[in-house]
Amino acid sequence: MTNKSFIVPAMKGTVGNNTYYVTNLTFEQISSHVGNVNKEVFSHESLNDLLQRSLTNNYLRIRDYILNQEEHFFNGIVLAVYNDYPQWTEIDLEIHGNEYHNVGLLTFAGDEIIFPVDGQHRVKGIKAALEKNPDLSSETISVLFIGHINTVEGKKRTRRIFSTLNRYAKPVQKGDIICLDEDDVVAIATRELLESYELFSGSKMKASNSKSLQKNDFSSFTSLITLYEVHFELFKSFFYQKKGKPVNASFVKKYLKQRPDDDITNDFINYLKVFWSYMVQVFSCLSLYEIDTNEDAAKPYRSNTTGGNLLFRPAGLLSFAKAIVRVLTCSSNKLSLQCLLEKANSIPLDLSQRPWVNILWNPIKCSMITTNNKLVESLFIWFLASPVLSKKEIETMIKDYATVFSIRIEDAKTQIEEFANQNRE
Repeated sequence: MTNKSFIVPAMKGTVGNNTYYVTNLTFEQISSHVGNVNKEVFSHESLNDLLQRSLTNNYLRIRDYILNQEEHFFNGIVLAVYNDYPQWTEIDLEIHGNEYHNVGLLTFAGDEIIFPVDGQHRVKGIKAALEKNPDLSSETISVLFIGHINTVEGKKRTRRIFSTLNRYAKPVQKGDIICLDEDDVVAIATRELLESYELFSGSKMKASNSKSLQKNDFSSFTSLITLYEVHFELFKSFFYQKKGKPVNASFVKKYLKQRPDDDITNDFINYLKVFWSYMVQVFSCLSLYEIDTNEDAAKPYRSNTTGGNLLFRPAGLLSFAKAIVRVLTCSSNKLSLQCLLEKANSIPLDLSQRPWVNILWNPIKCSMITTNNKLVESLFIWFLASPVLSKKEIETMIKDYATVFSIRIEDAKTQIEEFANQNRE
């Protein structure tokens, strides 16, 4: 950091017993004048170390976002100042007979110690981006300055502000992100299908920030978050089809940070439309539901007493999609999407029957079981294309199945194999 002086225009405000100043700083000023949270907040060195360890590699994602997204934007940061304090010079401002006394200039002598109380990752991401591209130096970010006194009571006050900002700051919920994100191609494609595909139109899709469906919801096919997660999985098979190589969830999450070319977006939307068209063609429950205009169109497929159809339950639908994608992205698979879905149609989807009862559906409590999702996925893969599973995955599947039904490993293996053979005939 440098001790060079600088002046910025600002507005003065108060909240509680705190005086603060709102202004903008350039990326260059952030890089030159803002340091880390160290002994200014915690006296004990190990606590400082803990706080610094919490500064995860998320700042790298912020750096890449700044560097790669032309329309990058994020909210402001809160900075604390001590050792010296900037001089406030009020500017007399009168407009239409009204006087304003909260506008002025903040003059920093250069001896101040400035550190982030909220926005550590953004500060570090800005610095890292500036190292890669110095042309960003004139970009600005909004800043709120608070005073800090380097005493026991002063540190306590700053820690309280620090914890309050981080504890009570409400993150954007997943449903809201799906509605708004213009970089995430999965979110973009999901919104497009909501607008253009009959299966998800109107009350047939539950748009909320909850992944589950309410017990009395007999109109929705599934939830918005579940649909997004299904499409997230399908993007893996789409990418595999495009590039010829499998990708994991970490790769996809990173890929979704930046909006792709329009041709990729359009191709993925078309890929999803083909997938759901095949789903409706193959599974009669979906084709009947799609054309049903009644408010309780999902009632025949989502029962509160027997569970209903696996595809009409968020947990079941997502596990089904994961299994389909896993087979499609296996190099040994020779089945097309349509053929694979037709093969899946031979598997009973009634939650009150084996193998799903007690795995996905609790017949005693009449409720869904959401702790066996991996077992459900593995069973689907086993029924569809058993060679896709590794030896370890097969052993885990059989062990988990035996645990659910409280039977011997040998009996679990026999039951799974018999069930698979019945549905392969």
